[in-house]
Amino acid sequence: MMSIIFDLMDTTLSESSEKKPGSRAGRPNYPRELRDRLAAAACEPGVSVARLARESGINANMLYTWRRRASSGPTRNSGAVMVRIRRLSSTM
Repeated sequence: MMSIIFDLMDTTLSESSEKKPGSRAGRPNYPRELRDRLAAAACEPGVSVARLARESGINANMLYTWRRRASSGPTRNSGAVMVRIRRLSSTM
């Protein structure tokens, strides 16, 4: 269980000087793989989210948000579709 944390210990975050289309200026865009790995590590029993965030070089509130989103279930890109159900009147 703790191996995921040890894998993250050697991860170094760096800002790319390359400007990507649609990127938000002034805010880092972390790779999804990193967000998912940190969120999974933050869900491990006995892990301090604040310590994990500090050791990873990110804001603790951001890691709490990633953890909440990871545990909330399907995301916008999950393919889920809203369906409206209408009750038919019985005229028999």
